[in-house]
Amino acid sequence: MGCLLVGSFAQLTHSYQVVQPVVLDCNRLAKSPRRVTALPHAHYLFSERFGWFDASHFNTGQPGKVLQDVETAVANGGGVITIQQGVRENVTGYTAAYRLSGRLRKADVVPVALGIYLDWSMRFEAWEAGLPRGLVAPFTPFAVEDLPSQYLGFVAHAKKISLETLFACYIGSVSALDEGPPDLLLSDDAPGVEGQVGVVLLQNKTFTPMVPTQTGWQRVNWPKPLHMQAISSSPTTWQFLAETTWYFSADNHDLHLQTALPQHPRDVFIQ
Repeated sequence: MGCLLVGSFAQLTHSYQVVQPVVLDCNRLAKSPRRVTALPHAHYLFSERFGWFDASHFNTGQPGKVLQDVETAVANGGGVITIQQGVRENVTGYTAAYRLSGRLRKADVVPVALGIYLDWSMRFEAWEAGLPRGLVAPFTPFAVEDLPSQYLGFVAHAKKISLETLFACYIGSVSALDEGPPDLLLSDDAPGVEGQVGVVLLQNKTFTPMVPTQTGWQRVNWPKPLHMQAISSSPTTWQFLAETTWYFSADNHDLHLQTALPQHPRDVFIQ
């Protein structure tokens, strides 16, 4: 399924703004095209179908750079790449290193990059839960919206489309919210906590969205066009090497968690 954009955009600092009517033909066999609008400038976005998204996590770990670094390593016959992310205005941050096999081919770039990025994302969330970070922000690690937001950010970079296009084609309309989903809830409403009684921490340790329903929180599958295949770790593909905690790199603004959306020179993707 492809996504063809007709119209024009004016590129802004944080997003895209429609300057002429823009029509998206998300599926050439569809009965009616869809219009694209700029995403709200807000920390949280809410979809009736897919729940919450955190705009500051669309670019966590710089998935676009991960794709570029993997492409370079594969072209060079293997190598080592690093992925890092700062928190708390870069007072501290997390870096992980990965080795790529020399057996990889150009066709492996995107699925390998996805496999590495998913692994790094899980490690980063677990790192946030460690001491002393977990004491400062106990509800931050594996928040319901974090990993699904990071997955969408990677997909947008991999398909070379803006998040506005991705949302218009596959997610639908979203509203701006100042607050995210609840951090605590009764165990009867939480998935995967059978046997526990009382108040539990609501977490999402998968890359699929979670939404509240009348029977409690449930997982929702992504639309098929957003499904991507990852290559798993092995000696012939890629392997995790090491991780590091660092402090005070505030001069590197690329490491800040930001709500800026990934942008591309052309907002056209035809598959």
